[in-house]
Amino acid sequence: MKQKSLIYSLLLALILSVVSGAGNISAAARNITDIVKVTKPTEIKIGEWKEYQIAITDWTDGDVTDHDFTPVSSDENIIKVIRKTKWVSELHALNKGTATLTVNIGEKFEPYVFTVQVVDDYTVIPETTPAPTPAPTSPVVIKEPTHE
Repeated sequence: MKQKSLIYSLLLALILSVVSGAGNISAAARNITDIVKVTKPTEIKIGEWKEYQIAITDWTDGDVTDHDFTPVSSDENIIKVIRKTKWVSELHALNKGTATLTVNIGEKFEPYVFTVQVVDDYTVIPETTPAPTPAPTSPVVIKEPTHE
């Protein structure tokens, strides 16, 4: 009898530890784009300034206005970020190359990462338009010579 009660006690303890431990599992981090719309450049010419900005689209996260959405540049020799507000920054293109910009607003959200290419007047960016489709050709019919 004592053996059964010991087994039940152990099972109960195991169930309680699993249930109480489940409360410590944190929810998966969300994407920043779940709560904001991001407007950003993908290409800037050397010497230009382009604006990066966010617009809040989901106000259900009560502290969304407390977040600072200023990106951090991977290479400040290519792109320098000037913070204007928590939601608007200017990206200054200094030198030719590519910089990765990261916006990190805390553990509840995955970092938002994007790249910006800085080009000069001589850089040719290939267009992504598809190649034209050739016009369909009519079949060529060859007639056999006849003896007339």
